[in-house]
Amino acid sequence: MYFKNLKKSVISTIYFLIKSYRICFFLKIIFDQLPLFSPNKWPLSPISGLASPLIRFSQYYLPTINIGPLDLSVTFILILETFEALINFLEDILLDQISI
Repeated sequence: MYFKNLKKSVISTIYFLIKSYRICFFLKIIFDQLPLFSPNKWPLSPISGLASPLIRFSQYYLPTINIGPLDLSVTFILILETFEALINFLEDILLDQISI
């Protein structure tokens, strides 16, 4: 019984961290699109600092797609879908729909 509770608390902590990082990632995307806010200055620099390593890592392996004069980056979509899949998987584990 103790190990089951320990496993649930570890999974809950991972679930919380992934959801928090997803919020940070959303904020990074939003503030990168708004020219009024600089993501590299004080109130937003921690958000940029947390989300940038994952973006740089994914852009290294997934370069932008060039469609004429338009450059399309699919890294944001891929990262957000990965977050959603992880969150759904952890929710299924926490609700005992999947046993590990």
